[in-house]
Amino acid sequence: MGGLVVKKAYVLGKHDTGHAHIISQICGIMFLATPHRGSEYAKILNSVLSTRLLSALRKAYIADLDVRLNAPQDINEQFRIVCGDLALVSFFETLKTNLGVTKIQIVEKESAVPGYPEETSSLMNADHHNVCKFKSPEDENYINLKNMLKLWASRINPKDTINDIRAYVETIVRDALPNDEQVQEDIIDQPLYKQMLGTIETQPPRLQFMAKRILTWTALCWRPLSISEMQEALEPEFTGFVKLEDTIIQICSHLISVDNSNISLTHLTARHFLLNSTDVTPAFIDEKHGHERIALRCLAYLSSDSWRRVSKFLERPTAVTRDKFSKKGSLLLAEKDHPLLGYTIRYWPYHLSKSPLHSQELLDTLFNFLNTHCLTWIEAIALSADLRYLVRSAQYLKAYAKRRPRGLTLNMLDPPLSFTAPAEDDNQVIKSWAIDFIPLIGKFGPNLVQSPSSIHRLVPAFCSRSSMVGMTYATTRETELSVAGLLSGNWDDCLASVTIGEDVIASKVLATDSYFITLISGSGNLAIWFAETCQLARKLEHNEYVRLVTLNQSQTLLATAGTKTYCIWDLPSGKEFYRLPKSTQELTMALSFDNTDRGLIVGLDDCSVTCFDLADSQGKWQYVMQDPRDLNQGCPRIMVFSPDLDKVAIAWRGKPPLVVDMIEMKLRHYQRCKVSSGNDPLCAPERILWQLEGSSLLIMCENGTLVEWSLYDDEHHQFEHVKARNMVTSQDGNFLLTNDHVGTMSVWIFPRLSLIYQLVNQDQFIRGLAFSPDEEYELDDQSSVGESLAATDPMISRDEVSQSQVTAVATHPEETYYCCGREGGSIVIHESIHGKKVRKVYSHSSTSSVTILSWSHSGKYIVSANDSGRVIAKRLEMKEMGKWAVFPVFDFRSEEPIRQFVFSEKEKLLLVSTPCTDCVWDLKAKREICRQKWNTRQSRRWIEHPLQTELLIWINPLEVHTYSWMTLEHSDPAQTSPPEAEKHVRPSLHI
Repeated sequence: MGGLVVKKAYVLGKHDTGHAHIISQICGIMFLATPHRGSEYAKILNSVLSTRLLSALRKAYIADLDVRLNAPQDINEQFRIVCGDLALVSFFETLKTNLGVTKIQIVEKESAVPGYPEETSSLMNADHHNVCKFKSPEDENYINLKNMLKLWASRINPKDTINDIRAYVETIVRDALPNDEQVQEDIIDQPLYKQMLGTIETQPPRLQFMAKRILTWTALCWRPLSISEMQEALEPEFTGFVKLEDTIIQICSHLISVDNSNISLTHLTARHFLLNSTDVTPAFIDEKHGHERIALRCLAYLSSDSWRRVSKFLERPTAVTRDKFSKKGSLLLAEKDHPLLGYTIRYWPYHLSKSPLHSQELLDTLFNFLNTHCLTWIEAIALSADLRYLVRSAQYLKAYAKRRPRGLTLNMLDPPLSFTAPAEDDNQVIKSWAIDFIPLIGKFGPNLVQSPSSIHRLVPAFCSRSSMVGMTYATTRETELSVAGLLSGNWDDCLASVTIGEDVIASKVLATDSYFITLISGSGNLAIWFAETCQLARKLEHNEYVRLVTLNQSQTLLATAGTKTYCIWDLPSGKEFYRLPKSTQELTMALSFDNTDRGLIVGLDDCSVTCFDLADSQGKWQYVMQDPRDLNQGCPRIMVFSPDLDKVAIAWRGKPPLVVDMIEMKLRHYQRCKVSSGNDPLCAPERILWQLEGSSLLIMCENGTLVEWSLYDDEHHQFEHVKARNMVTSQDGNFLLTNDHVGTMSVWIFPRLSLIYQLVNQDQFIRGLAFSPDEEYELDDQSSVGESLAATDPMISRDEVSQSQVTAVATHPEETYYCCGREGGSIVIHESIHGKKVRKVYSHSSTSSVTILSWSHSGKYIVSANDSGRVIAKRLEMKEMGKWAVFPVFDFRSEEPIRQFVFSEKEKLLLVSTPCTDCVWDLKAKREICRQKWNTRQSRRWIEHPLQTELLIWINPLEVHTYSWMTLEHSDPAQTSPPEAEKHVRPSLHI
């Protein structure tokens, strides 16, 4: 309950000026299983503690945690008022705590997550005793907490911590010189870091050079180095250390600290000082050249023939070492005798990507390494059993090649102005190597982990003849095979195929940023694969036939619907969180998490929709749907929830789809898709997909025809050129992925569904499809991964942005983003600096153009209208930087074109203005509250009253009036007429 104490102390400090200097330094608080709302087990916990030998007395403060008492609630509400400026994170426990006589979950999630503004919540796979105790640096709970602290640290301005580092240095100086106050004052009064550098510069040149090398490695390394790693890094320039730790402390003048043999800078501001110049002095460390020296040292370290002998030894370990290092890789054995090996293998590409672009020495060293020792390096990565570093290396190589200038290169040895055309484009060679690493993992990853030396003996012979690995290594003496029949071209578009087992079939596939999931038909098992390497991460066993699987919005939880139970799994760890009994025999037709991830929404084939509370397995609410025209409707064939979970699309055999509004269920709000006759293709739907904004449906008919049904226009748009059997849309709603009956996969781009890519899998029966979240890869249930959008850039001559013209623009109040409305009806948010597309928010009909767009003062609401008079308003919520959640507000059609939108000061009201009519909408209640119809068309404009927030100002060329926001009634007119001499002129005022 330390979190409650901290909250109370913060509340008291906020109201006590004597502690203002302390409170002002607090920027965030992390709560670890804090009972913000108390605990229903407080009485039980106190009774158990009172029976312990060392706890004979009951704890009064524990009794105060009872949920029936007001103490926690009072603190909770007091803190809510003053915590607006804080970054807050609440971690909640997921395991029950063993109290000896029983096991209970001491702090439930509802109590641990209070729901403060701007609060972030996350789970800890631990009980209450161990929620703040970590087994090792590899503990998932520790990594989760550390990453959050890193995020906070990255947002802190180094200038804000200068007082902290000054206090730190003062303490060190006074501890080192306790009896010399004058020297203490002389040191402390001078600029801290300059004084430290001055101490370094008074040393002999060789010691200065050594100190600079140590500081360069420490400031620029991906992670802190150990003493033994630093000792190898300094070789061969500096050797013969008796005790390197003492040497570092002596020559680096307190800029470096050594903790548990790990070397780091004393403070974040020290790195900023060392790498940045001032008006009068250059930076002590040149960052780019520092990365170059580290990259050269790493490549030289790895460019040794001795590593082949080390790898051969590691691949044949003893039985004891095999068991000990099977999970973490046998590379750990080599790192005992060669400490720097692990760092160089994993991070040399990172330092390369940060190096100067015109370094010929680095380029020559890189090419020599790739042409002679690349396979040995890949073998070492395989020995580490973590192929993700090969994927990241490819990304760093691509980044380095992309930054380097193209075309002619300047030869520094030739006379001035003499340019030499390179025999081959160096950038393209680097990119080609980077491209090779991805299919190497996808096609041969499991083989490499099982037998790392196969990268020398077998793999090159199977590589594409035009690939860099194939051209460089396929004909070497070590290659044991000669393969005939391979295509002479480059790698094909299938990046990877994985085997899920013999005599089993994958029936569904899902994808997240880190994993892709395949459902194994019949067995109820799911295979979880790493998205980067296509290696099997783990298997989940539901132990019964599974019909449906789904992910929550954050892609951390997975729900599976079996015949008898529903299971909720933690995707990163594979742990089963909940198992809910299924009380009926009806088939599960639709499955989704609710918006809080605390409930599971289930649609059954008896036309019922039920939301279950995950904590107690009880139903929170239930709706039963019925076709109003057919009381004997039978079981539906399709049931799909909308993205915002407000609606459900349902279809019966031989009938067109029906959309039911679950919010207005009691009012029986239904909308049926219109058809011309009983033979209309829409009477035989095979698949239904909701579009991202939830205002239209994609319906795949039995004859393969694809139809888009716009709910608000109640119009159909048929795409006869798309013949599909399965379909799925990308997360941003811009792309559609389909497959046909013969296995051909196609990628289409909205709004016109133009074909941009096609992959032919001849005679492959495909049961499921998925896009990766970044939309660079597509997956099918044949367990293959294809590179779609990234690999086919030449096929996309123009994207959606260039195909449709911008017709309306609105800016975010902080000007970090802007929003575009286009002639294709789409509303898209972009970054202001680079213009990068962040998210497609929603879309009007694809045949319409957006005519007006407005973003509210706070950025919370966005509203638009198209050329047919349709008005859509959405509420936006930024989850994290660059990621937005979108919620519906209203959607209606005006009889006239929209001229203007005006938000009230507090954004409770919105004025919608047309030539003859004005109306005011309540954005909170999502309803129209007043309307004013004018007798004639007006050339008026509206603005907010600058002083009286309850009023609007009407302005037209001849007069100004004030009107009430709530009623649009005239209020105290203030008329301004033009001078007599100018009355024949009609002035205009545009605001």
